[in-house]
Amino acid sequence: MLPSYQNILQEYIKFKSISTDPKYSKDIKATADYLNSLLSDIGMKVQVFEQYGNPIVYAEYIHNADLETALVYGHYDVQPANQSEGWDEDPFTLHVTDDKFVGRGTTDNKGQHLIHIVAVMEAIKAKTLKYNVKFLIEGEEESGSSGLERFVEENLELIKADFFVCSDGEMRAENPTMVGSFRGIFNAGITIKSSVRDLHSGIYGGAVPNSAYEAADLISKLWDDENLMINVPGFYDDVEEPSQEVVEFIKSQELSDEEFLVNSGTKAYFQGKHSSAGVQTSFYPTMEVTGINSGYTGNGFRNSVPRETMIKLNFRLSPTQDAKRVSEAFVKWVADNLPDYLDHSVETESIDSGVLIDSNNMHFVNAQRLQEKVYGHKSLKVYQGAIIPLATIINEKLRIPQLYVDMANPDCNMHAVGENIRIDNVKKGLEFAKEFWG
Repeated sequence: MLPSYQNILQEYIKFKSISTDPKYSKDIKATADYLNSLLSDIGMKVQVFEQYGNPIVYAEYIHNADLETALVYGHYDVQPANQSEGWDEDPFTLHVTDDKFVGRGTTDNKGQHLIHIVAVMEAIKAKTLKYNVKFLIEGEEESGSSGLERFVEENLELIKADFFVCSDGEMRAENPTMVGSFRGIFNAGITIKSSVRDLHSGIYGGAVPNSAYEAADLISKLWDDENLMINVPGFYDDVEEPSQEVVEFIKSQELSDEEFLVNSGTKAYFQGKHSSAGVQTSFYPTMEVTGINSGYTGNGFRNSVPRETMIKLNFRLSPTQDAKRVSEAFVKWVADNLPDYLDHSVETESIDSGVLIDSNNMHFVNAQRLQEKVYGHKSLKVYQGAIIPLATIINEKLRIPQLYVDMANPDCNMHAVGENIRIDNVKKGLEFAKEFWG
């Protein structure tokens, strides 16, 4: 199956399907058209939905009403990439080394969901497919999947299935992995206005509010550096502590202090209440300032008091927190903690609660056993600090077992220069998928 996979990946990678920049809308459309053709050619019934944002490609192969049906998810959109950023080759041309396929999307996520497509394609040809299969491949995962929830709500009967499958993560060294939980998320943008215009610092400085200072003061109130806690009343009300068994497992899989610092490129890291960065980023809420925009930032200096400052924040939530409740509590906290002499607005988006995966369901157990057979190493249940937006939607709308079968190598450089998937990982992934589907 590897030659077939490589041939398709080579074509698939060429599309600059970057969803975060509207100038690539034609590339997005072309990618969806390519998937339509690819899936139709293997005998699947395909529909392309364009009323939910970037095209959503849905395909199904229902060949036996007595068999269970699997819904397989992937996303064809990718992060931006340009060779000038440090890539050895054009990131949208597949580069094959002795041990890797290199290019934007090889891991996230074209290369991983293509493993399932190729395996299903071969099983259809051989007439060995043991499930009915539905593919749902979207084009906005990297930009928030804004229309996906509405698509699911309006097409529940169409995408109805017995279980859900996704491959969009990294293994742990030689050990295959499956996801046991995701943290929730929401993003917030705060705009603070202190005056109607920028003001001369020599005439007004020290006598008027400064939006940048007020923004910094607000951030300092929000986060408790000593206890790594978010100072919003009620924020932690529905946080459930992980079991000691899970805590010890995560600690046993963590990088050493030195490896962590090398990987992060930082001089320090914060371990949280369990003295573990892994536990902190798997189960507990965190807040990061992801952007600040204020005043003049060009060459030289313009000595003015900035009238307006924008703060962008990213919150990651415990798997058990209600993201909507927490985001509303945060919006109220902002209003309560800014002086009356300021005007402000808060926008929130990407509000998704976390997900706890049922690892005792038959499909999860069978997939782990198959992983251990194929890879020859113990399959590990991992706890993700991030989330795939669809995980929350599936959990709330379809309520079916979810399987997240990671296939990428730990050094895949997801979202970074030199994104890759190791050829051996593809071989093992195809072997797993062949047995899983066939």
